[in-house]
Amino acid sequence: MYNISGEYKTACKALTRQSRTKIVINNITYDGSQYIKDYPKFSHSNDTMIGGFPIKSAEFSLWIKKGSIEIVDKEIKIYRGLLINEEIEWIPQGVFYAEAEDITTSDTGEYITVKCFDNAKKLGTKIYKDNNTYPLSETNYIKNVISQAGYEVDENVFVESKYMMKQKPNMPETTSSREIISRYAEQRGAIALFSRLGKVQIKKPTEIDFTYLFYQYKKLNCETTYGPLNQLIIGNKNIENNVIFPSGKQSHPWNMDDNPFLDLIKQSRREEVYSQIEGQELTPFKLESALDSFYLDINDIISVQKKDGSYISLTMLSIETENRLKCKIGACVQNRKDISYNLAGSIKEDIESVKFEVDYNKKQINAAVEKSNDALSQTTNLSIELGKIQGLISESVDTTKSAEGTGFVSLENINQSEPVMLQIHPTTEDVSYLYPADNLYPSDDLFLLGRTVIFENTSTKEKVEYELPCDLLKCGEIYDEFTLNLKNHKCTISKKVGVNENGENYVLTQSETREFDYPTIKLSDGDYKVYLISFNTAHIFCRLMSKNVYTEQFATNISVESAIEQLRNSITLSIKETLSNYSTTTEMNSAITMKANEISNSVNLKISDVNGDIKEINGSLKLKLNTEDLFSEFNVAVNKVVITSDNFKLDVEGNIRAQNADLAGKITSNFGNIGGWDISNLGLSNGTFFIHNNGYSNIYTYADIIVIRNYLLDKISLTAEDIKHYDLNNDGEVDSADLLLMRQKILNI
Repeated sequence: MYNISGEYKTACKALTRQSRTKIVINNITYDGSQYIKDYPKFSHSNDTMIGGFPIKSAEFSLWIKKGSIEIVDKEIKIYRGLLINEEIEWIPQGVFYAEAEDITTSDTGEYITVKCFDNAKKLGTKIYKDNNTYPLSETNYIKNVISQAGYEVDENVFVESKYMMKQKPNMPETTSSREIISRYAEQRGAIALFSRLGKVQIKKPTEIDFTYLFYQYKKLNCETTYGPLNQLIIGNKNIENNVIFPSGKQSHPWNMDDNPFLDLIKQSRREEVYSQIEGQELTPFKLESALDSFYLDINDIISVQKKDGSYISLTMLSIETENRLKCKIGACVQNRKDISYNLAGSIKEDIESVKFEVDYNKKQINAAVEKSNDALSQTTNLSIELGKIQGLISESVDTTKSAEGTGFVSLENINQSEPVMLQIHPTTEDVSYLYPADNLYPSDDLFLLGRTVIFENTSTKEKVEYELPCDLLKCGEIYDEFTLNLKNHKCTISKKVGVNENGENYVLTQSETREFDYPTIKLSDGDYKVYLISFNTAHIFCRLMSKNVYTEQFATNISVESAIEQLRNSITLSIKETLSNYSTTTEMNSAITMKANEISNSVNLKISDVNGDIKEINGSLKLKLNTEDLFSEFNVAVNKVVITSDNFKLDVEGNIRAQNADLAGKITSNFGNIGGWDISNLGLSNGTFFIHNNGYSNIYTYADIIVIRNYLLDKISLTAEDIKHYDLNNDGEVDSADLLLMRQKILNI
């Protein structure tokens, strides 16, 4: 707020006051006694309580006494004053300028009317040229923006930042200086504006010594207060990648979308920026008064006495003065947008994120897209720099289902397989053959229990039993734990508790791991309940194979990765695939490197079987586009290449015979057979199952039952191809009969 005397504050609230106006244009003063036709009108408003750089406007009329008044693009200073003790105390209202279209002449030619604006309007046309050397503090950066535009900083009203910028803000080079300053103010929890003396301020809500008594205003309307702010959400309007702090749904969040100072570093700056806005609040209101408000400014907090005698603090975001007897101040309702609290930066379930980074120092662009949930993780990364492009695409699919609980666990849609993982430990009592008694022997309440794990197929009512190889004891919070792990084919019990000669449990000084024979537990398709017969308080963790298209070959985890690197004179391609199988593990790596004068191909294959024996196949081929090197490695005739060895033959007709073939690259064929699958132009078939080129097959799962149910309930629609796929009785439509056939097909009944 501009400093004024106490006498002025008193005089401006008096019922009778002698107000004055003067306008200085290009250092020429026009006073109210001769030139000013009417009192100036002012308007200054901001829609949002945080951020923004509002333009202040003024309108006045001047009598033309003689000649003309030069106004276009001239500096205009407007003053309002009060006559106090025979002297006028002048209060500047701002520095303005007008363009030709803002000036009109009266029909009689006796006066002109001028609408002028402060320098915030001009600032919107200025583009900042970044010549900074990084790292650089944010405060110095924004001061450079203001200085380059030709203005000064008001050091008395300026919120500084201690953050050190590593690169320039992520925004188009055509962004105006006014927008840059506005966004700086936003992440400082402030509003940018020009002071009455024409300097740039970064201003937070500021309490001033000004009170409206209830008889000093005509009308007051107040709405519900928004705040105090208790959450910050940093995001982008078109990308769902919000960073939320603190996490979880809060009562009064504040959004900062597309802020260039935060765009690339949302996560690391969330707490610091939140500290700038925490606790701010705003009461939307409208107040009309006849008091002189020419020394009030945007973001001033004033006190207003209500008619019941109570007082309320109000932050002004809008000030309009029409004449010396009419003033309107207020603040508008703050807009909110719906936020998904299941995204990165808060509590999250499925994640869909997009990341785009620009490093101006390294002249490098990095982009990443990620989508993941409990079963599937997909990522794509792209890096672009001068003379080089790198890309990576990876996908990982978890084809298992897990559940844990006390007493029992339930898992649905399980594939025919063995348990992938089973862990059991006691929680309240020992898992033991002997039920605890007063004395183990003799005792009338001593009897045998079964420490048997039951895998019950609730779809077929079949039960598979497995007897734990050893008691599981408990002492306090320490317990033994049984583990069955398919991946390393081990069955173990971690012993941490022993029994003394009195039959009392005690904690072992050193735990040990006992290994047992790995059991064969064959499970069929269906839904499962897993439990111990006699121990309903035992903790159970179970992971079984889910039934879907990936698990036909008992793969528990599939990872596929491909990469490309392109230089000015070189392209490198690579594919990596990892399959964790039911009983074997296969790793395959292949790579092709192409340079201006060389093509290299390398293949590596590693296979490990159940016994852990590893077999490796390594091969490499190098072809140089050099006649001497080419003919030294191959026997080449015109249009004919013949290669003969014990395990590989290539004849002149193009026939290839090989004992082992590990191929990388594109293979084109209209028909053939691989691993029992016949390949044709229509798709794949193994005699029982088929997969068409359009993606449809006769492999159905519980998901297909859900699709038909939702279709019959009008929750989803089906395409013509979908109807053909689900019309199992071929009557031309999908109905309850097809749902019954689908259930019979899946349940084999």
